[in-house]
Amino acid sequence: MASDTPGTEWHETWLSQAPVQALQYGNYACRHNTEVLWGCTAIPVPAKGACAPAVAAAYLELFNLLQASGFPHLWRIWNYIPRINQPNSEGLEMYRDFNFGRAEAFADAYDQGLVQMPWATRHMPAATGIGCDGDSIRLYFLAGRNPGTHVENPRQVAAYRYPADHGPRPPCFARASTARLPGSQPLFISGTASIIGHQTVHIGNVVAQTHAAIDNIALVAGNAGSSLQQLTLYKVYVRHARDLEQVRRICTERLPAQAQVAYFVADICRSNLLMELEAMQH
Repeated sequence: MASDTPGTEWHETWLSQAPVQALQYGNYACRHNTEVLWGCTAIPVPAKGACAPAVAAAYLELFNLLQASGFPHLWRIWNYIPRINQPNSEGLEMYRDFNFGRAEAFADAYDQGLVQMPWATRHMPAATGIGCDGDSIRLYFLAGRNPGTHVENPRQVAAYRYPADHGPRPPCFARASTARLPGSQPLFISGTASIIGHQTVHIGNVVAQTHAAIDNIALVAGNAGSSLQQLTLYKVYVRHARDLEQVRRICTERLPAQAQVAYFVADICRSNLLMELEAMQH
């Protein structure tokens, strides 16, 4: 994943008004205040072999971390996946292989009593799965002491109910999550693309895909009791640098003027998707 400005580094900083403490749990490095836990890990993946076993182990370790730390409710997760559209030695695309491992972890966590219902959206976070450079999957998460409310899109099939067309196990995430904090109720909208039902639409047309993705963001926000105009932070991922200015123009026209928008050139979770965006409301 690269910034829209070549040669520049990009940093994301989460700020807390309350004191923050460090926490190390296995392979996870974390920080937390009294209400929110933030953490990250790196999952090395073999050059050609399956990543599912390592992904399943990392997610299961995360579920144990949440229980042990007292922040059992997973709100939001970001998965940055190298070679996301490339096949492994068994011919399975990296993202589908990743989804297999993630689903296995949800099922194992259910068996161990770490989550209650592995296919219920109230136990699945909002999520992004996007391509990146390097040889490790980078996983970042936000969790809290209070449960979130997980939200779906009325014109999309819930990701955890996708048919086998999209891989041997479905993606395990909700379209959005709201969290409960003192004095605020942030909304996290997952990576959202040009998908209706469970199928990609407007294949090959980046302009139409961008409009469809923004329409989906608006529907999810409305289903969560918010609106496109209330969302304050956006990340926009564009597969091809040549499409960046077209996507930027549409986003400038349709997204709220006061919103902060960051643009990146990155591979998307399906090879026929040309762009994706995510959003947040403080």
